[in-house]
Amino acid sequence: MNFFLPGLKLKTKWREKSAWKKRYEPARTAYQRLMAAGGLGRRARRKSPAAGRSSAIGGD
Repeated sequence: MNFFLPGLKLKTKWREKSAWKKRYEPARTAYQRLMAAGGLGRRARRKSPAAGRSSAIGGD
């Protein structure tokens, strides 16, 4: 899993007759999930690769 590419997570899965039906959560990056869960402290957020992401994209 890439830190910056969004991915789908399976929300529910059930069986209808002979087929399996699946519902997914909205696509989010690993970083967005980590921030939503409150898994990083203030210091770790500043040191994370996403903190300097805007300057790295398109910069010389």
